Amino acid sequence: MDEAEAAGAQVKRHVLEYSLNRVHEVEALQFMQRFHQDHALIARPAACWLERPTPEGLTARCRVNFLHIDPAAAAVHNEAS
Repeated sequence: MDEAEAAGAQVKRHVLEYSLNRVHEVEALQFMQRFHQDHALIARPAACWLERPTPEGLTARCRVNFLHIDPAAAAVHNEAS
Protein backbone atom coordinates (compact mmCIF):
# COMPACT_ATOMS: atom_id res chain seq x y z
CA MET A 1 0.00 0.00 0.00
CA ASP A 2 2.74 2.47 0.96
CA GLU A 3 4.70 1.51 -2.17
CA ALA A 4 1.64 2.01 -4.38
CA GLU A 5 0.95 5.45 -2.94
CA ALA A 6 4.64 6.41 -3.22
CA ALA A 7 4.59 5.40 -6.90
CA GLY A 8 1.63 7.69 -7.50
CA ALA A 9 -0.92 4.94 -8.00
CA GLN A 10 -4.47 5.68 -6.96
CA VAL A 11 -5.47 3.57 -3.98
CA LYS A 12 -9.18 3.37 -3.31
CA ARG A 13 -10.91 1.63 -0.44
CA HIS A 14 -14.29 -0.02 -0.96
CA VAL A 15 -16.69 -1.94 1.21
CA LEU A 16 -18.28 -5.02 -0.29
CA GLU A 17 -21.35 -6.54 1.30
CA TYR A 18 -22.57 -9.98 0.30
CA SER A 19 -25.17 -12.39 1.55
CA LEU A 20 -25.77 -16.08 1.15
CA ASN A 21 -29.32 -17.30 1.57
CA ARG A 22 -30.60 -20.74 2.54
CA VAL A 23 -27.15 -22.20 3.17
CA HIS A 24 -26.04 -24.39 6.01
CA GLU A 25 -23.36 -23.25 8.43
CA VAL A 26 -20.63 -25.40 6.92
CA GLU A 27 -21.39 -24.14 3.39
CA ALA A 28 -21.31 -20.51 4.55
CA LEU A 29 -18.04 -20.97 6.43
CA GLN A 30 -16.42 -22.79 3.49
CA PHE A 31 -17.50 -20.03 1.08
CA MET A 32 -16.14 -17.32 3.41
CA GLN A 33 -12.85 -19.16 3.81
CA ARG A 34 -12.39 -19.65 0.03
CA PHE A 35 -13.41 -16.07 -0.73
CA HIS A 36 -10.94 -14.59 1.74
CA GLN A 37 -8.13 -16.92 0.67
CA ASP A 38 -8.69 -16.06 -2.99
CA HIS A 39 -8.59 -12.32 -2.26
CA ALA A 40 -6.16 -12.22 0.67
CA LEU A 41 -3.93 -9.52 -0.85
CA ILE A 42 -6.71 -7.01 -1.49
CA ALA A 43 -9.52 -7.86 0.94
CA ARG A 44 -9.97 -8.07 4.67
CA PRO A 45 -13.09 -9.46 6.33
CA ALA A 46 -14.78 -6.86 8.52
CA ALA A 47 -17.75 -8.77 9.92
CA CYS A 48 -20.13 -11.65 9.23
CA TRP A 49 -23.52 -12.43 10.71
CA LEU A 50 -25.21 -15.81 10.59
CA GLU A 51 -28.93 -15.30 11.08
CA ARG A 52 -32.47 -16.54 10.43
CA PRO A 53 -31.85 -20.28 10.79
CA THR A 54 -34.54 -22.51 9.28
CA PRO A 55 -34.59 -26.18 8.29
CA GLU A 56 -33.66 -25.05 4.73
CA GLY A 57 -30.61 -23.15 5.95
CA LEU A 58 -29.69 -19.72 7.24
CA THR A 59 -28.61 -16.33 5.94
CA ALA A 60 -24.97 -15.26 6.10
CA ARG A 61 -24.33 -11.51 5.66
CA CYS A 62 -20.74 -10.28 5.43
CA ARG A 63 -18.83 -7.02 5.00
CA VAL A 64 -15.40 -7.00 3.39
CA ASN A 65 -12.95 -4.10 3.08
CA PHE A 66 -11.36 -4.04 -0.39
CA LEU A 67 -8.40 -2.14 -1.80
CA HIS A 68 -8.34 -1.17 -5.46
CA ILE A 69 -4.96 -0.02 -6.78
CA ASP A 70 -5.14 1.72 -10.14
CA PRO A 71 -1.67 1.62 -11.71
CA ALA A 72 -2.75 3.99 -14.51
CA ALA A 73 -1.78 6.98 -12.42
CA ALA A 74 1.64 5.44 -11.81
CA ALA A 75 2.14 4.83 -15.56
CA VAL A 76 1.30 8.46 -16.33
CA HIS A 77 3.74 9.57 -13.64
CA ASN A 78 6.51 7.41 -15.20
CA GLU A 79 5.87 8.77 -18.70
CA ALA A 80 6.28 12.34 -17.48
CA SER A 81 9.74 11.58 -16.04
